[in-house]
Amino acid sequence: MLSLRKKRYLSWFLSLLVGVALLVWIGVEILIIGYHSQPPLQLIYGLLGILIVFLTLLPGLRRHFAAR
Repeated sequence: MLSLRKKRYLSWFLSLLVGVALLVWIGVEILIIGYHSQPPLQLIYGLLGILIVFLTLLPGLRRHFAAR
């Protein structure tokens, strides 16, 4: 069974992974089908991916969720 500290690090790592996966997904989608501005879903999800990665990499969150 995982200890609570390892679960905290795992949650941080998986958050980062989700943000990066979302950015890769949108990037590949734009390469394959092109960018469509109506509806602006590609833009919204791309910005959401950037926001997830940015928030996950904040120094305070990294310290809080660091594996000790």
